[in-house]
Amino acid sequence: MPSLRNILVNPSAEVRWLPKASDGAVVEVQVAGLLCNAVCARRVGKALRGLPGVTEVRFQGAGDTFLVRFGDTTPPESQFHQAVRGQVVLPGLRRWLERAGRGKRSSPD
Repeated sequence: MPSLRNILVNPSAEVRWLPKASDGAVVEVQVAGLLCNAVCARRVGKALRGLPGVTEVRFQGAGDTFLVRFGDTTPPESQFHQAVRGQVVLPGLRRWLERAGRGKRSSPD
């Protein structure tokens, strides 16, 4: 679920191809690292709509998933990952927080 705590999560996508329907292919894209429904989800949805052959994109907020429907053309899985990574909000802050978190870890005595 989108949350400000996700700022510590490196954004990524898990892509699952669903059984092909008569009106085209459907892909479920689960995204880790969404900060909010208002901006992040909208940006990722717009990026997914820009992939070749996309006819419909629906966001399901409870599972941070997008259902992406295609007509005749389906892009390779790598394009889904690029679309998600390209919409990362606050990438500099996320990298800084990740480095700061690693620096604060202490070793056991």
